[in-house]
Amino acid sequence: MTANVFAAIQFDSQALESLKVYRAILLDAAPRTRIIPSENWHITLIFLGPTPRIDEAISILDAYEGRPLPLILGGFGTFGRGREKTLWVGVDPSPALVACQRRLRAAFQNAGFDVPDRAFKPHLTFTRRWPTKGAVSLDELRAAVQPITTEARSLQLLQSVQEEGKTRYIELFRKDLPDNNHPRD
Repeated sequence: MTANVFAAIQFDSQALESLKVYRAILLDAAPRTRIIPSENWHITLIFLGPTPRIDEAISILDAYEGRPLPLILGGFGTFGRGREKTLWVGVDPSPALVACQRRLRAAFQNAGFDVPDRAFKPHLTFTRRWPTKGAVSLDELRAAVQPITTEARSLQLLQSVQEEGKTRYIELFRKDLPDNNHPRD
C-alpha cells in the first residue's frame, strides 16, 4: 500500500515556539487531550492521497515560483461529530496563501492528479480528540491567545507513515521560496 502524500507548509522554529503557547493553553483547558506532536504540525495545501507518482509531484512543486507567504495563525475551531472533535488552529486565508494553493491545485490537476475542487480552509490540526463536554469553550480559548504572525519560506512534499501506531511525516522534497528583497547569507 502506498502512503498518503501531500503538499504542505511546515513551520520554522520561531513559529513552533509560539504555537507551543497555544498547546500549553489547550492542555490547561483539557489536561487529558493528546496534542499532535509539534514535528507533525503543518498546513495542508494539496492532498494527493496514496500515489506512486512521487517524482511527478516533486517536479510540480519544484516548478512553483513564488515569494515567501505571510501567515497569520490564531483562534481555534472544530470539525467532526460526536463526543470528541478535531480541534484546529485557524490560518488567515491571505490572498497570497490562497493564490499559492490554487496555482498548485491547477498544476496537479493539469498533470492528471485527482485533486478535488473544494474550498481551501487553511488550518493546523492540533488534536483529533477534543472533548465536546466538560472542556473550555472555543470562545474562551480564542480569547486566551494572541495571533501568530510568521512567514512560509518553503513548501514541502510530505508523506505520512505509520510507525508503532503513530503517524510521522517524511519530507520528500522542499521548495524554498526566495525573498528577493532580503537575500539570505
